[in-house]
Amino acid sequence: MRGQHQNCPHKLQDETSEAIIQHIKSFRGRKSHYAIGATRKVYLPGSLSVTKMHRMFMCSHPPHIDKFSPQSSILVHTEKRFTSISLRFPVRGHSSVECDRDMALIKQNTDVDLPHQWHQVFSEARVKPSPFHVIPCAQTMFLTYADHLKPAYRATCPLKTRPIRELFINAEHPQLASFRNSWNGAMETAVVVSRQQRQKSQPLKQSFTAPIPISKEKFKDLQCLKKLCSPANQEFYASLSVLDTVDGDSAQSESEYDE
Repeated sequence: MRGQHQNCPHKLQDETSEAIIQHIKSFRGRKSHYAIGATRKVYLPGSLSVTKMHRMFMCSHPPHIDKFSPQSSILVHTEKRFTSISLRFPVRGHSSVECDRDMALIKQNTDVDLPHQWHQVFSEARVKPSPFHVIPCAQTMFLTYADHLKPAYRATCPLKTRPIRELFINAEHPQLASFRNSWNGAMETAVVVSRQQRQKSQPLKQSFTAPIPISKEKFKDLQCLKKLCSPANQEFYASLSVLDTVDGDSAQSESEYDE
């Protein structure tokens, strides 16, 4: 039959049509003063026009965001921005990278007893062009990426990383790594991914869920060195976790380490 087809690419969704109706009803109308009898017709003010009403609707409902689609609240939009990665390694011993220059600004001989006191030292190490922005790292930020990526890549690196001068990875062939050992030599390729994934990747978990323990020898040395700290800071080193601590060892008094 004529007009009975589904080829309507610009057909409005039911949610959009309902939004337009509610938008029109939001305007306050008035009854006609010239009607002879009773009427239910309502007239909008003369200052309004279809163009103004459309402009007001587009401002409250932008076209690039479909707010009336229930799917829009659960979709995640992704965009692949990185198409290639290139790394260039200067000759060892003849390079001055930014991290080396920043490390030279840190006064490593500053009297610091506790780890969190380094935050102030780092933030005050540079003034121009701007002070260092120190970000405290919690244990929740460290995840088991090594266990997660291990099944996807080869167990041993297929190329020698030390003599490499340039390294390239392209999104079209992510399983290959192109490299060369000189600045003008020929490019070589190596397969870095595992040919057969014997097991699925492990889910990402926290690397640490408790304070990281130290060895008994290091703990013993710290008990001797803590005498140089203030009494308030000595409590920090006395409460450190020790690796492979047995119930009998953990009950040792501090006097044993003070001898």
